[in-house]
Amino acid sequence: MKQFDPLEGERREQYLASGVARMVELDRLCRQAPARSEPHPPKPAASPREHFERAPMPQAVRAALAQAATRQGVPVTAILGRGRQPQVVAARREVCHLLRARGWSQTRIGRALGRDHTTVLRFLRQPAPNARAPRTGSLPWGEMAAEWGV
Repeated sequence: MKQFDPLEGERREQYLASGVARMVELDRLCRQAPARSEPHPPKPAASPREHFERAPMPQAVRAALAQAATRQGVPVTAILGRGRQPQVVAARREVCHLLRARGWSQTRIGRALGRDHTTVLRFLRQPAPNARAPRTGSLPWGEMAAEWGV
């Protein structure tokens, strides 16, 4: 007994021909496609010095960086870099306070310094490095006695 084949005769020939034709067309298209060159090598990240020298940086940022660098005694490239030494962090915080005083947004300050805006927010919540801490605790005994007339 012969098994029923829905693709008998002419239909089967058409099916095979269409499948083969599709494969031949796909092969032809693949061969015509331009050969892919090697992927571009990743660009090396710009060093802080290159970023400072090449980036179109507003004059306000350059002035704030220079002021904080001289006051804290650190190079500008260290402020723009990844270092976490206390002097460098204090200089970054000072730059954030200086730019915020000029009306810059946290996002804009972050972009100018290559930092996230939440980092700028954290810096702005801390007092500026040159701001005097509020006086806490008691006065020395001699000053209190003089004030009270004792």
